[in-house]
Amino acid sequence: MTVEDMLSKLKALEAAQPCAACGNDEWEAQARLVSVPTVVDDRINPMEGLVCVALLCKVCGYARFHSANFLEQH
Repeated sequence: MTVEDMLSKLKALEAAQPCAACGNDEWEAQARLVSVPTVVDDRINPMEGLVCVALLCKVCGYARFHSANFLEQH
């Protein structure tokens, strides 16, 4: 599934929300998936993470992340 497919799925799920920081409702998707690392015993574990679609607010740069795994399964 491509990032574009995942964005279409987000739209179909009506997941569009205003920015929590500034209230803007325009988002820019990153072209690639990102990995948010996990923390184990208070240390960042770079070997595993949550793979996400990242959206950035076009006004203030606030970032929001949606699980790629969830979007692929729903």
